[in-house]
Amino acid sequence: MQSLNAKEMLCTAAALHMNNQFQQAHNLYVELVQRDPSNAHALHLLGVLLLQNGFHQEGKDAIERAIALRGSYPEAVANLASFGCSVPAKWQMDIEHSDKTKTTEWCQYESVSTDRWRHLRMVDFATCFASVEEEWLTIGDAHGYDSIMLRQMGIANVVASSLDVTMLKKGHEAGVVGDYLVINAESISQPDDSFDYVLCKEALHHMPRPILAIYEMLRVARKGVIFIEPQDPLIDWPANRNHSFWRHIEGDKILYGRNGDDTVMTSHLIDWYEDGPFNYVYTLSKREVHKICLGMGLPSYAIKCFSDFYNAEWADQPAEPECEGFKKTLEQIQLWDSFSNTTGKPFNYLTGILFKQSPQPTLMQNLQKQGYEFNFTPTRFLPLKWPDIEA
Repeated sequence: MQSLNAKEMLCTAAALHMNNQFQQAHNLYVELVQRDPSNAHALHLLGVLLLQNGFHQEGKDAIERAIALRGSYPEAVANLASFGCSVPAKWQMDIEHSDKTKTTEWCQYESVSTDRWRHLRMVDFATCFASVEEEWLTIGDAHGYDSIMLRQMGIANVVASSLDVTMLKKGHEAGVVGDYLVINAESISQPDDSFDYVLCKEALHHMPRPILAIYEMLRVARKGVIFIEPQDPLIDWPANRNHSFWRHIEGDKILYGRNGDDTVMTSHLIDWYEDGPFNYVYTLSKREVHKICLGMGLPSYAIKCFSDFYNAEWADQPAEPECEGFKKTLEQIQLWDSFSNTTGKPFNYLTGILFKQSPQPTLMQNLQKQGYEFNFTPTRFLPLKWPDIEA
């Protein structure tokens, strides 16, 4: 690139940047700034690239230097506003949304409502872990309900956490929620191996960078991490399982139909947002859980895929056979089950238990009785402790 002048280098770097060839673009931007520290355009675009890749303070500093050099630089000002505060803005949106949509007074479930039945059903694994000694942490547990359910199912030592602990504090004062912590899941302020198990139930999709949260939870867990999230509607579809149905990706949707008929039976968004553009619904898949375990050197994992259905009008109705809302919820779950079993389409929810230490055979067997598929990870990169042969 020595033969190129500054303008040509900048255009080349911008083209690489726009094609997501970030490292090459970064190297050119840095070289331009080293040649000429007053090159405002190179500083501006370098700052944008840094912000896009999670280096928020460095990116902000670079763009602010570019603005200071030019005096009037509306493009840089606009980009700084768009990217510079994206993560703090996301957290603030979560807190504000929580305040608007949930009661400002903490309340405990008084009876088994249809909604509570749904959530208890999601944590059925807890009975397999019942222990007085093991320490658990719940992540994104805004009201402490996850910690309450775990204790009710025999796990005695549970610490609840959330980014905003207003409701946890009220639950604690009511004597129902135990210990609690303020935790940003993407940067957990706890030492390595602080808890035996970490539970993150339906919270990854509330995080701006869920991958960081996954690694942080694995870091602070001694024995394992449990995730409960919507299941990816695309990845886990088994090849050639059923030739009676077809699926087709059109834009951001997956279309389903019966072979020989172009009529679309149903469709689902591949990627979607809950509560506006700040809440991307991060979905898990069996394949992804397997890859995380391979990539992190985890010895084993367990997976359960299941159907769930929520209707706000039915949520508070009692979970009793004669109750209309409960019956309709069961019917919808059975319809989802039937469609998935017939077509091979993934179920809409997944529980993944990622073990840092392979569990005792009794725990493994109990999980299998609950419908969990247990797997040992075939990896060469398990963190083994090798002896010093020469000693």
